[in-house]
Amino acid sequence: MTGVCPIKVVVRVRPLSQRELAENARQCVCVYEQHNQISQDEKMYAFDKVFDTCTSQRTIYDDCGAPLIEKLLDGYNCTIIAYGQTGSGKTYTMGIEDTSVQGLSVHAVTGLEDAMKILKKGCRSRTKGGTAMNDASSRSHAIFTLTIEKRGEETSSKLQLVDLAGSERLKKTQAEGERMREGININEGLYVLGAVISVLADKPKEYVPYRDSKITRVLQDSLGGNSYAVMIVCVSPADTNASETAQALRFASRVKQVENKPIVNVDPKLAYIRSLEEELARRRAGDTYVVFIKSMCFSV
Repeated sequence: MTGVCPIKVVVRVRPLSQRELAENARQCVCVYEQHNQISQDEKMYAFDKVFDTCTSQRTIYDDCGAPLIEKLLDGYNCTIIAYGQTGSGKTYTMGIEDTSVQGLSVHAVTGLEDAMKILKKGCRSRTKGGTAMNDASSRSHAIFTLTIEKRGEETSSKLQLVDLAGSERLKKTQAEGERMREGININEGLYVLGAVISVLADKPKEYVPYRDSKITRVLQDSLGGNSYAVMIVCVSPADTNASETAQALRFASRVKQVENKPIVNVDPKLAYIRSLEEELARRRAGDTYVVFIKSMCFSV
C-alpha cells in the first residue's frame, strides 16, 4: 500500500483559435514553463506542470499518461481527467476524434486494436453540437474505462480516461432550445464536481456530495479515493475568455489540495481461491497443521 498521493494537476494553454484571431483577441496569460507557473492579471499560479501553446501531444502523453501505465499494471487504479471551458482543447488533448448513449456497455478486448475500436465507436455516438463558442462542442461527458485482470494474479485495475463536457456561459454560447438545456445540465454536473473538490480540499470530516451528480459518482474512486489521478486543465489564452480562464485556474488550484490514497486492488475471490490452492498444495506435500478457513460470500 502506498501513502497519501495528491492529484497531479497539469495546465495546458492552447493556441489562439482562428475565431479569436479574427476578433483581434489578445493573449491574457503568460506561461513560465521552466518553473511550471502561469500568470493572469498579475496573479501567479503554480502547478505540477504547465504547458504552453507549442506543446505536442507526445509531450503531454509522456508526462501525464506514460507514468500511469506502470502503476496500472502493478494493480493500481489510474485516472486522467480533462477539464476546462468549452473549446479549450480538452477533447483534442485526450486524443479523441470524431464525435448520447442510452446505456453503458462492457466489451472484452484482446489487445490494443480491439480497445481502440471500442473507444472510437463510443466517440462516434457522443453528442456534439455547434454553439457560438465552439462549432463542435461536446454536449456530454465521455468516459473510457479499461479494466485489466492479470492471469494468475489476484490484482484487477482500471484506467479511466475522462473528457468532461466544457463549462459554458449560456449568454456567450447563445444556445437555445435543446442546446440550452444541455448546457444547463452540463453546468449543474460541473457545479457538483466543484462542490466535491471544495469539500475534499478542505479535508473536513463531513459529507462529500458524490451522489449529487452522476459524473461525481463515477469519479468517486478518482477524487479522494484509491486511484492515481491526473487532472489536465485546458485553458484559452484569449482575453475574450479571461474570466473563464481565471475560473479554471482557481479550480485547478483547489484540485491540487485533494489527496488520494492509492492501493493495489486485490480481487477477493481470486485471492481466496489462491489461498485454498496453496493450502491444498501444502496438504499434498504432507504438511500437518490446523487451518481455520473463514467463510466468504461473493455476489455475482
